[in-house]
Amino acid sequence: MFGLERRLVYFPDRTHLRTPASIGLEFEDVWITTSDKELLHAWWVPGTGRNAMILFHGNAGNISFRLGEAALLRGRLQASMLLFDYRGYGLSTGHPSEAGTRLDAEAAARWLVAERQISTERLIYFGRSLGAAVATHLASEVRPAALILESPLPSVARLTRLSYPWLAPVIAPLMVTRYDTLGVLKAVKCPVFVAHGDDDEVIPFELGREVFEAAGEPKVWYPVAGGGHNDMAVVGGTTYLEAIEAFVTEHVGGSMAA
Repeated sequence: MFGLERRLVYFPDRTHLRTPASIGLEFEDVWITTSDKELLHAWWVPGTGRNAMILFHGNAGNISFRLGEAALLRGRLQASMLLFDYRGYGLSTGHPSEAGTRLDAEAAARWLVAERQISTERLIYFGRSLGAAVATHLASEVRPAALILESPLPSVARLTRLSYPWLAPVIAPLMVTRYDTLGVLKAVKCPVFVAHGDDDEVIPFELGREVFEAAGEPKVWYPVAGGGHNDMAVVGGTTYLEAIEAFVTEHVGGSMAA
């Protein structure tokens, strides 16, 4: 049952579509060891600013699938970025699970602080889709300066009930995977920015609003008109990126190095 559930939740891809160099970004291949000895592959993309951002991708593909958005964010914020693959994704070892993604996130933050001497006062977590749940859990344990959630889900059970109402009473009690973003948000003590497209075909718009309502203050809600699940930065355009920049500037500080 767990093996079937895992195949329904995670859709890893082992092949990189491209690298940061292919879109003109300098980068370094890095390897991060988790507390349970898995080896995670990541890209470190240095910026010209003093802030750093960890990107938590969704349940499909790998870090190469989100390079376009990463480039737009780096261009706007000038922040350094760590893009890492969960276990079982890209070149990372192991097989994905909820507990595993939590250990992966902890290892990524630990590496960034230890190896790049990034203060948590300058650290931003950016999670999208399933990665929003992973980033939220990490924020509840290792507090960043700010948390940005794009197209988040309240929980796997909540999404299941909405998407499959006729099957949910049978499936939900048997599911091991929870990703309870709503429950975990209560322990998050940093500013939160939540964005969701009103044309999201995977995680309905109202679920993103539920996540926002559960977050503590200070928080920002940013709906993207016409935004789907995988095109928020494109559809939202400059206005969306400016909203993220304003949030970061207010709550973390300016992007440029002193």
